[in-house]
Amino acid sequence: KRQQHLQLASECKVVKKVKYLEVYITAKNIDLYKNNYEKLWKEIQEDILRWKKLNISFMGRISTIKMNVLPKMMFLFQTIPIVEDGSKREKWQKDLSNYIWAGKKTRIKLKVLCDSKERGGLNLPNLRLYHDANCLTWLRDWILLTNHKLLHLEGFNNRGGWHKYL
Repeated sequence: KRQQHLQLASECKVVKKVKYLEVYITAKNIDLYKNNYEKLWKEIQEDILRWKKLNISFMGRISTIKMNVLPKMMFLFQTIPIVEDGSKREKWQKDLSNYIWAGKKTRIKLKVLCDSKERGGLNLPNLRLYHDANCLTWLRDWILLTNHKLLHLEGFNNRGGWHKYL
């Protein structure tokens, strides 16, 4: 009823979600994860299924993750820093590991794969570390309170911005 009144008064269609810069913005914070993270992961899984059919070397598979999967996930981690228990990210990392090893048994531990090349690793992106680093970047900005544009966007003089619900 309220939605219809708002729609008639503003002459604008009221929708449940809006897509802006490839990110779905929803009225409820709970739907942010479902509409963005899970949707993106389904797209990445479809890409992985196509790449599995190609004859790509072991190092080539790691490079496809660095060049295709990581930028998409980083963009989402930076725009919507949702803190959750990490079980989904562990599953995603296992899916990536399964792709790297072409469905065969792993021969090198994930920790070694994620290490830098100088330390004997293969520099595979660790989604947990990238996610945590992006969340901490937002936290740093909120604690220092130096970015005035962010403060106005967040509702600095209100009783807490939208970030208090994350």
